[in-house]
Amino acid sequence: MKPQDTNHNNINDHVQRVISMYAHSDHTPAVEADIQSWLADDTLRDQKDQALDALWGEVMAAPQASRSRTSQAWKRFVTANRLNPATPQVTLSRRLRIWQAAAAILTLITLGSIFLMTRPVDTPDIIQQHTAVATVNTFLLPDGTEVLLNSGSTLIYPDRFTGDQRCVYLIGQGNFKVHPDKDHPFIVKTDNFQVTALGTEFDINAYPDLDEITATLLEGSVKVEYSNLTGKAVLYPGQQLVFNKRTQQATLNHSALDDVTAWQHGDLALSNLTVPEILRTIERKYNYRFAYSPAAFADDRYTFRFSSSAPLQEVMSIISDVSGGHVRYQINGRDCQVTYDQHPKAKHN
Repeated sequence: MKPQDTNHNNINDHVQRVISMYAHSDHTPAVEADIQSWLADDTLRDQKDQALDALWGEVMAAPQASRSRTSQAWKRFVTANRLNPATPQVTLSRRLRIWQAAAAILTLITLGSIFLMTRPVDTPDIIQQHTAVATVNTFLLPDGTEVLLNSGSTLIYPDRFTGDQRCVYLIGQGNFKVHPDKDHPFIVKTDNFQVTALGTEFDINAYPDLDEITATLLEGSVKVEYSNLTGKAVLYPGQQLVFNKRTQQATLNHSALDDVTAWQHGDLALSNLTVPEILRTIERKYNYRFAYSPAAFADDRYTFRFSSSAPLQEVMSIISDVSGGHVRYQINGRDCQVTYDQHPKAKHN
C-alpha cells in the first residue's frame, strides 16, 4: 500500500466515524445545524457519500418497523422542502442521497422533530482540521482558542461561533487553551462524552480505537459529562477523569501532567498499557505500517517513556527486552511486524 493510499484510508475512516458518532448520539439544535451544514458541504464529498450510504444500509437492515418510520420521515421531509418525491431506495441524486441518510439519522437518534431544516443563508461553514500520522498541528479557533491536535486526529468546528455556546467535535487527542468568555461556554464533544470550560487548559484523549477516554485538567476548572451525559464531575488542576466506553464506568485520578503533555513535545509517555495499546499509540507517531494480532498478546502491562528523537528500531528493541523477549518484531522498509512468543529462547535481534 502506498503512503498516499494510507492517508486516503485514514480520511475515509475519520469521515465514517464523524457520521457514525452523529447518528448514534443526541445533540443540541445548534449542533444539529452545524453537522447538517457539514454534510451538505462539498468537501470530502465522495467519502461522505460512502459513509451515508453505509448508514442507510444499516437502517435498511433494521426491523421492518424502523424502516417504516424512516420512510415516513423521508416522505414528510421531501414534501416540506418541495424536493423530488423519489423514494430513498431508488434516488440517484447526490443531494437526495445526503438527505435520505439524514432522514435515517432522524430515526436512529429519535429526534424530537421529524423534519430537517434547510440550511439558512447565515449558517456558519464547517471546518475540518485533520492531522496526519507522525505529525502534530497547532491552530487557532475563531474565538481565539489555541488547539494542538495530535497525530491521526480530527477536529470539526464552525468558521464562526454563534448562539450561547462554542461547540467543537474531537476524534483523537487534542490540547485546548480556551479563550475566556464567561457568557459562552466552550464545549468539546466526543463519543457520548463532553468537556465544558469557561477559560482554561485541558487535554482530551479520545481515539476511537481505545477503550478509554481521558480528560485531564492543566489549568482552571472544567465540567466533564460522560455515559450519554448522565454522569458528571468537576475537575481541578492535576485531576484526570478516565471513562471506560465498554463498562460505562468513570474513575477520577491525580495525573502526572508531564506525562499527559509529553505528546505535545513529540515524546511518548506510555503508562500501564498492554502491548496492543502501546502499539496503537506507536502507530500514530511513526509513519510505518504495523501488522499484529491484538488477541495474541498476554495482558501484561508496561510503562515506557521515549524521547521524540528515538527511532522505531530503538523503541521496539527496548519493548522486546523489557517483555523478556516475548514481544518480537521485524522491520522491513516501512513495515513492522510484531508477534508474541510464549517461550522465548533468545534475545530478538
